Amino acid sequence: MVKSLFGFFEILAGILLAISGKFIVDNLILAVAQQEIIEDPHDFVLITLIKISNSFYTTGHIFAVFYLIFHGVVNIFLAIALLKNKIWAYPWAMVGFGLL
Repeated sequence: MVKSLFGFFEILAGILLAISGKFIVDNLILAVAQQEIIEDPHDFVLITLIKISNSFYTTGHIFAVFYLIFHGVVNIFLAIALLKNKIWAYPWAMVGFGLL
């Protein structure tokens, strides 16, 4: 039951990431690094974090969206199958939950 709830939130996060694009990633980094920006705007960690966020949007954005949605769908599907006591779902759940 909890795994299917996590799956729902993963699908929701994937959809939000696909719709919002760079806006959420930039705001997340600003929220995390806001104190560091105030103290030292030329900090190495901060500059590296901004570079990573810019490269994430160009290279990892599509992968992250598909991974979140796919992982959420698999979690929900396997959790429902396990709740219905489908025998075939047990080995698939062990593999699926173990790999993902």
